[in-house]
Amino acid sequence: MNIKTIILCLVSSFFCQSVISSNSIQIYQENVYPSILDAVMRYDVDILRQSIEAGSDVNLKDKKGLTPLMMAVMGSFGVEEKVRLLIEAKADVLCQDVSGTTALIWAVVNKNKGAVRMLIEAGSNVNQAEKRGITPLIWAAIQGDTDMLQLLIDSGAALNSEDQIMHMTALLHAAYVGRLDAVRLLIEKGADITHQDKEGSTALIHALKQGNLSIARLLGWR
Repeated sequence: MNIKTIILCLVSSFFCQSVISSNSIQIYQENVYPSILDAVMRYDVDILRQSIEAGSDVNLKDKKGLTPLMMAVMGSFGVEEKVRLLIEAKADVLCQDVSGTTALIWAVVNKNKGAVRMLIEAGSNVNQAEKRGITPLIWAAIQGDTDMLQLLIDSGAALNSEDQIMHMTALLHAAYVGRLDAVRLLIEKGADITHQDKEGSTALIHALKQGNLSIARLLGWR
C-alpha cells in the first residue's frame, strides 16, 4: 500500500468512525440517549443548561465513547456557550473516545478556534494524540489551517511529533497534501525539514512527488 492510500485511509476512517458538524444530529437521532447527550445536540443552549443543573453526568459516554463535550464541539450552533457550560460543570477535557480522540482534536477538526482556546485554557493537552498518533497539530496541518496551527504552537504543541502509521510529522503531512501556507508557517516556527518518514521520505521528497514546486522551493529545492 503506497503512502497516498495510507493517508487517504487515515483521514477517511477518522471521519467515518464518528460524526462531525451538521451530520451529527441526524445520526444521533437514530439512538436513544440519556438526557444530557440529547440536550447537547439541541439548538437551544438552555436545554443543556437545565440538564446540567438537574445533576446530569457531564462525562457520560455513548457507545462510541463520545462525551457531551465532544458532541458540543462537533455542533454548528451555540458551540462555545455549550463548551463553557460543560467546562464550568467540570467536564473532563482529557477524556478520549474509543478512537482515542479528545474534545480538543474534535474542535480542531471542526475548525472551531474559540472552542480550542477554551479547552486549552481548561487544561487540554495540546500534544495528546489519538490512537494512531495523530495530534491536534497534525490535524491542523492536514487541513491547512494556519490560524489553528499558530494557536496550537503558541500553546506548546510539539512541532516534530509523528504519527504511528507512517511516522510523518505535521510538516510532512502539510507538504504531502499541498498546504503551502501551513508548510511556510511550520518552517518559520522551526519544524525539522530533514525528518524522514517510515519510508525515508522527507517533506521535500513528498512535495516533489506531488509535483508541488512552490512547497519544494520553500523546503530548499532549486
